[in-house]
Amino acid sequence: MLRHARYVLFFLPLLTMIMIASCGGSGTTAAEVGGANFTLAWQDKDQRNVAKQVTRGEICSTNGIDLIKVSYLNGTTVVQSQTFTCSLGTGTVNGIPAGSYILKVEGLTGDVVSWRGVLTNAVIQANKTTDHGIIMMAYVGPPQVTPGAGTNGSISPATVQTAASGATRTFTITPASGYATVTPVGGSCPQGTLVGTTYTTGVIVADCTVAPTFSNIFFNV
Repeated sequence: MLRHARYVLFFLPLLTMIMIASCGGSGTTAAEVGGANFTLAWQDKDQRNVAKQVTRGEICSTNGIDLIKVSYLNGTTVVQSQTFTCSLGTGTVNGIPAGSYILKVEGLTGDVVSWRGVLTNAVIQANKTTDHGIIMMAYVGPPQVTPGAGTNGSISPATVQTAASGATRTFTITPASGYATVTPVGGSCPQGTLVGTTYTTGVIVADCTVAPTFSNIFFNV
């Protein structure tokens, strides 16, 4: 009887440990997460894709950027996202699962993305705050529409216009006396509709031009 009791006393703690392990212990292991710091630099708006750095104050106040949106993507899936005021110029994002991501930083004017910076291999380590260093923000929009009429007619407005991506722009195209606007309307903007002298472009997604030409309505028989 004493010998059997010894066996029970020996195996009981071991059996208890096995049962706890099989049930996952007293709690679950938290996901391994980390954080990251970043600092933004800005290209000159008037020199697209030219790395001429300008100050944050020029960008935020002059161009009316409201927010900086930071997103960590696994493919096209947003894993973590956070927004900051533009005037900060730096930021820290926490609670990102450890791994390698595409980091996309966007400057928003209202709902329109006007500046963008991308880091293609943003590595996050568990229980650490990674310094991503300087991320260069390039001017990407809103798209600019450049009008320019040929001879024997005019277009208004005649100056460069901006349009939110996915929107349209409307112009007044006026032929000179004895001339008519040639359709389809010239230029690189998606084709739209011409009703009378009012021309509305198609949906604009990138920089483009509206360049109407005019033809003489009289001809020799």
